[in-house]
Amino acid sequence: GMWFMRQWTKSAALDQLSMNDHEDIRQTFVYQLSEGDLLHLFNHVVLVSGHQDQYVPYHSARIELPYEHDSSSSSEAAVHSEMVVNIMGKIKSEQLTRFDFSFHFDNKRRLDKFIGRAAHVHVLDSPVLTMNLLLNYHSRYFSS
Repeated sequence: GMWFMRQWTKSAALDQLSMNDHEDIRQTFVYQLSEGDLLHLFNHVVLVSGHQDQYVPYHSARIELPYEHDSSSSSEAAVHSEMVVNIMGKIKSEQLTRFDFSFHFDNKRRLDKFIGRAAHVHVLDSPVLTMNLLLNYHSRYFSS
């Protein structure tokens, strides 16, 4: 799905997010962001992920290594390990919350489902989900 969208839209942002904006992976925009020193300044870091999201790999959305990860197997795997350490090494566990979602979709054929972005967009486009998060976690994240 991401490959299709990158080809169709010619979006620099999608090239950056998929780490295709530079031949040297350590020179990509996302890798350089991982080296930044700003995320720990937030009181709360909330990560949203789901196995149905085919745009953002599950482990990537959670900023963790994939289950079958072996950083010695490839240079790309080693770089991903570096990025996880770069980001997560600066965040305290009490700052971090991870939400995992799973959705039921009807069997109708839709472009979003076909290219794998239905779950990705559904998280952003669901007023029920947004209200549920706000009502259930308001006191945790928005207390004075």
